[in-house]
Amino acid sequence: MSTGVKIAVGVAVLVVLAAVGSAANEQFQEKQQARALLVSVDAMVQRQNAQGAALDARFGQIDLDHRIEPTALLNADGVADARAELAKYRGLLAERDHLAASADQERQALFASLPAGKIRDAAFRGSARVADSHHAIAAALSKAQIDNADAVQAYVDWFDVHRGDLHVRNGKLTTVTQQEVDEVRVLGERLASTGQAVDAAIVPVKTMVQQSTQKLQQAHQDIDQ
Repeated sequence: MSTGVKIAVGVAVLVVLAAVGSAANEQFQEKQQARALLVSVDAMVQRQNAQGAALDARFGQIDLDHRIEPTALLNADGVADARAELAKYRGLLAERDHLAASADQERQALFASLPAGKIRDAAFRGSARVADSHHAIAAALSKAQIDNADAVQAYVDWFDVHRGDLHVRNGKLTTVTQQEVDEVRVLGERLASTGQAVDAAIVPVKTMVQQSTQKLQQAHQDIDQ
């Protein structure tokens, strides 16, 4: 999920609401400036959403779950496939974060291009007010996903070292020593817990995106009144 891009979009949407709100009872010229800002934000949001959708599609092609099944990690080719898939996943995470940073820069450049006055001041005030909380949401998701990727890495590394001792019988993994049993159990628990942390970190992202979309729609209604 390329939610990092959508997080940046959410910041832009909430920021423009501050500018629209400040213009609601102002003179005609300032309302015109707020309307022009809203049009620019619309275009920016559409562009960033398109980038996010394209990245989402590439995330959807990642198939780590099947690559790290124990039966898939019992030979060198399976381990290599898992490592390659994990590398693609990490690459997409980095690309997502880069797109989010670019979206932030685009938003700041848009506000900086506004004529000096109440609308421009409101845009920057709104940006400062919401950016920290939204960036915290983005950082929490990014950390959770990196932690999960690290857990996958540790799991694959363990199988690479121990696969000579491992077998699958009646669909179950068997090991040579109790120590190996304990080690793979701990690694599996780490996989599960970090995966759950990712799921939890995604929830506030989805909520924020939904709220931002609704507020952008409301901003259109307010400025046209």
